[in-house]
Amino acid sequence: VAIAKGLCRCSDASRAIEERLHVMKSHPEDNITKMLNASHVFDRSLGYNVSESHAMELERNYLVELGSSLGNCAEKLTCLALQDARRMMANLTSMSESGSSYNQSTQELAPSHP
Repeated sequence: VAIAKGLCRCSDASRAIEERLHVMKSHPEDNITKMLNASHVFDRSLGYNVSESHAMELERNYLVELGSSLGNCAEKLTCLALQDARRMMANLTSMSESGSSYNQSTQELAPSHP
């Protein structure tokens, strides 16, 4: 169940990234101006103004990188789910084999009635 929830979360986040990238492509300057409510973004860590187009390019690059990371996570969760399914099948197979060998051994030990 936890693996399935993780896959759903990756899917939801990927969809949100896809939607944001679509909005950025269809309305590039409009959305960022509303979001920032300024004509320039000030990067305090670097100490200079960043233009809106540069800020949008940074956001786009980070979103693409995040989407790629989410894809890797989804792939790993899928592999984990496959391994877990194989483990459960092996357990079921060994349980059914041990049960059938138990039934055979008890039949062999039981006295036969002519």
